[in-house]
Amino acid sequence: MDLKEAQRTRAHQANDHLDPSTVASNIAYLESGARWGRFEELQHCVYLNALRRQKKPIYGKNLVELLTMGTDKRPYKPRPKVPRLVMSWFEEESRLIQSMIPTVNQRADSFKTTIEKFSCVTPAVVTRDMDQFVLGRKGIEAFTDEDLKLSKPVRWAPFLPKEAPPDPWHEGRMRLSIQFPDKRLLQYDCGKLQVLDKLLRKLQTGGHRALIFTQMTKVLDILEQFLNIHGHKYLRLDGATKVEQRQILTDRFNNDPRILCFILSTRSGGLGINLTGADTVIFYDQDWNPAMDKQCQDRCHRIGQTRDVHIYRLVSEHTIEANILRKASQKQMLDDVVIQEGEFTTDYFNKLSVRDVLSDKLDTKSEGLDAADAALDRVLGGPDTNTDQRRVGRALEQAEDREDVAAARVAEKEIQADDADFTEKPSNNASGTSTARQGTPAGKSVLDGGLDDLDTPQVEEELEYNAWGHKMHNIDDYMLSIMAEQLKDTKLELPKDKKKGKKKGKDTRKR
Repeated sequence: MDLKEAQRTRAHQANDHLDPSTVASNIAYLESGARWGRFEELQHCVYLNALRRQKKPIYGKNLVELLTMGTDKRPYKPRPKVPRLVMSWFEEESRLIQSMIPTVNQRADSFKTTIEKFSCVTPAVVTRDMDQFVLGRKGIEAFTDEDLKLSKPVRWAPFLPKEAPPDPWHEGRMRLSIQFPDKRLLQYDCGKLQVLDKLLRKLQTGGHRALIFTQMTKVLDILEQFLNIHGHKYLRLDGATKVEQRQILTDRFNNDPRILCFILSTRSGGLGINLTGADTVIFYDQDWNPAMDKQCQDRCHRIGQTRDVHIYRLVSEHTIEANILRKASQKQMLDDVVIQEGEFTTDYFNKLSVRDVLSDKLDTKSEGLDAADAALDRVLGGPDTNTDQRRVGRALEQAEDREDVAAARVAEKEIQADDADFTEKPSNNASGTSTARQGTPAGKSVLDGGLDDLDTPQVEEELEYNAWGHKMHNIDDYMLSIMAEQLKDTKLELPKDKKKGKKKGKDTRKR
């Protein structure tokens, strides 16, 4: 304080009058300004020190919470004298046990992020005032009183107004009622769309373009939402698209490589649609008729296509789609055997002449008949399709129950045993019958058998031997040999004559 007073005295004694004509007057004026500045600085420091001395001390949050006792904190209740109440008293008063069991509010706080981010299942129906219809007025009053009893103000401070306890699930309930689900769940709720997302990214990286086919128009709407979410450029064609608009969409897709995919309906027809700009075909769902899918494949696999066409089928496991695909494959295989590969059409027979049909040389085989025989061997079980049959069998077993699979395996073993033991093999060619086997023998057809009877002598077949080197007979010889082997050392006993045991004059009838 002495320094402050001294500076104030020197400041007041300073010369405030400036005479610019003399040097001494200028020097005295500058010294006076410096003294006033120093005085004001000291005065500000005194003010700050006085202000700091007036402040209260600052304590930490943990210390404040430790030393604060609210209305819900109180000393422990005295230990009960009855032994059977000791455990209940300990469970109520032990803070450690209470901390191990979180309350509803604590549990709601721990799941707050989950509720905010993933609680988005919008219910189909929302009702109000259902409590009075389900519980009745008395039931609602009982639950209301119970809620008020559990509220903190009522329990620890009866003088406070009654309030219902806070609802920790209010936000989650509102999200389920009024907010819409996340658009990305369109993909994450569907396994096919998840696979389709990965496939489209792979195709886009490799510079490929795809055609996506489905049967239903609503599925096209879903695919549109899916493609819009990921920002893929696409075009759409369905049954409602006009004929003149189809050609415009086709030309635009073929000429614009920026368009990744073209979504189409299998029911829209394929007349005049040449989408050779795509090299990948994706079937989102299957059709019972394989001809429909084949027509869709041909839309990009036509004249002008310079790249290999890859076909993908999205099938959900253990669903009706697996059965649809199986039936469609069977129909396609039947068409492969009878119509396409076998060339059993009028056009094929128009190309044949009489000399080709009645040729004496049996070694000259038709390529169409060979292909048909090979297809029959694939369907009916030929020597080269064992591996494929096992694969198809394993695929079919996945869609069946365990009991059906076990029964099918037992039946298959029985059939194999019967085929190995009782397959008919004729010993000679006198009867003129053909060898019984599954499928058509490789290199032989029905037409060749007819030519044998017409113009060529019957060729004696080679004898076949089993694994033990014995001659293979037909089923009758096999049965006779088995019976002879079993009755080899058995004595022949003639049956007794029942007439000799009857006596005359007696009634032998049973009563």
